[in-house]
Amino acid sequence: MYDTIAIERDALGVATLWLAREDKHNAMSGQMIAELADAARGLGRDADLRAVVLAAKGKTFCAGGDLGWMRDQFEADTETRRREARKLAEMLQALNTLPKPLIGRVHGNAFGGGVGLMSVCDVVIAADHAFIGAHLFRVGVSNRQNNRRQDQNNSKTDGNGQKNKDRKVLPQHLFHDVAPFMRTRLRIKMALLNTSPGLPPPLFGVNRSCA
Repeated sequence: MYDTIAIERDALGVATLWLAREDKHNAMSGQMIAELADAARGLGRDADLRAVVLAAKGKTFCAGGDLGWMRDQFEADTETRRREARKLAEMLQALNTLPKPLIGRVHGNAFGGGVGLMSVCDVVIAADHAFIGAHLFRVGVSNRQNNRRQDQNNSKTDGNGQKNKDRKVLPQHLFHDVAPFMRTRLRIKMALLNTSPGLPPPLFGVNRSCA
């Protein structure tokens, strides 16, 4: 059904939404953006689904925008640029408003648009080798746990209050837990347990029901 992503469902009602352009380090092309938007809408309508895990095949979570797609945007007219930007925004909005808990499993590199994908997850479990970077850090990045409002000044500093001029610094408001890659699945199961109905408030502050 899809060429750049894949969807797997387990018996417990958890779907894994895979970024599947591993030969391109999961860089987001126009096709991937369209397929992610369509998949998010379809998963949102699935009444049997309890939660969605956003993960990536290959060594990289997401290298950002596909270079060919970005080059096309530079060469396009203003209206085309606006249309493509709107498609990207609508894809992120579709994931952002998914009526199921969305848990990100991040490993390897996550750049540019990959950070955008992280920011619309309710919970992000990062592998301890993850390398995250984007120019967005200098202007503020929001996520749900911070009520979609990350103070711009805080986003410009690292965990020690130092100015974040080095984009290699991992911004702590973008992830909720860090674990060795082989243990990230276990951490995700723990996060799902804490979003189950009838249990105490979720460990990570997820406010969407997985009933």
